[in-house]
Formats: sequence, structure tokens, C-alpha cells
Amino acid sequence: MDVVEIKYFVEAALLGAGRPLSIEQLQGLFDGRMTPEKGEIRQAITDLGDEYAPRGIVIGEVASGFRLQIKSGMADRLQKLWEDRPPRYSRALFETLALIAYRQPITRGEIEEVRGVSVSSNILRTLIEREWARVVGHRDVPGRPEMFGTTRTFLDYFGLKKQICRIGKACACSSTCRLSKTRKSAPIWIFPNCRCCIRTMKTTPPRMSPTT
Repeated sequence: MDVVEIKYFVEAALLGAGRPLSIEQLQGLFDGRMTPEKGEIRQAITDLGDEYAPRGIVIGEVASGFRLQIKSGMADRLQKLWEDRPPRYSRALFETLALIAYRQPITRGEIEEVRGVSVSSNILRTLIEREWARVVGHRDVPGRPEMFGTTRTFLDYFGLKKQICRIGKACACSSTCRLSKTRKSAPIWIFPNCRCCIRTMKTTPPRMSPTT
């Protein structure tokens, strides 16, 4: 199978799947003796990315693999295509999610200690039902409280390839993450020292291209 055919096949697979596909999954779609090497598939993805550069779509890489998606600059202008409005989540939910993402594994009590208020059961239930968070174990203390962590679905939704850095740990951008409260009357939790984290939490997940 020549490189052009591999490229077109990978393109069709990403468009038809409507979800991220790993290199292994893409390789598994080829027939027996016609199966290309992983390096050839990666090159095909790179070539497609170069071809898409001046266009309105892009190949994004997330935790689960690669996917075809609309460029963020185009998404706002195409909102009329999507009649259903995305669900609105409270600031309390995103504060809870941020703490889980940056301090996992973390218990409900530890989240409440940092935020200074109780965590609604509905918030944790929503995060688990949305598959953004999951129970990863139990703390070895009296009562054995559940510990929460983020999921691969969380990474995919926010366009991440790997878990974001933990508070107090060195980050890929050579910053150190920390959590600080900006106002006493209306606490807002931010990550002021980390360029990666600020970019992550402000990013709107890109729309995936619809299948036909």
C-alpha cells in the first residue's frame, strides 16, 4: 500500500469514527499483509496535518489518540449548526473538578478543606456521570473515604494528551503549580504560576467534525 493510499485511508477512518483513534486502532483497521508500520501511519497523520493547515479542520491529538476536529477559530462562527446548547455547569463544579485534576487522588473531605465549603453530592455525581472523574481508591484512614481522580474522557474533552501537573510539582513549562484564593468574599481558584494550567482550564473543547 503506497503512502497516498495510507493517508487517504487514515483520513477516512478518523472522519468515520467520530472519536479519537490511537495508532494501534488505526493499524488494526488495515487488512493483514497490507498493514503499514506505525511510523507510516504517524507520517500519514503528519502529512494530513500539513495539508489541513490553511483549512478549517485539524487533526488533534488527545489522550485516546487522534481525531478530526474543527479549528477553534471556526467553531464560534459555526454555532448555528448545533441546535443543542451545551450544559451549563456551576463555578463550584469547576472548582471541584480543578482540585481533583491538580491534586488527585483527593478525598471529598480534602476538597472541602481547600474550598472552605461543603461539596454537594450532586456535584460529585455529575462529574462521575459525565465521566470526568472517578473513584480511584480509598484513603487508608478511619472511614476509608473515597479518593477521586480524573479520567481519559476528561483528558479527551479538554484536549489534553496526559494528566495535567499537580499543585506543588514541576510542570512541563518549568513553572510550579500552586493554588491561591483571590478574593475572600467570592473565592476564585486560580493557578497563577503555571502557563500550561491556565491555558488548559481556559480552553474550550473543539468541536469534532460530524460524520456523514
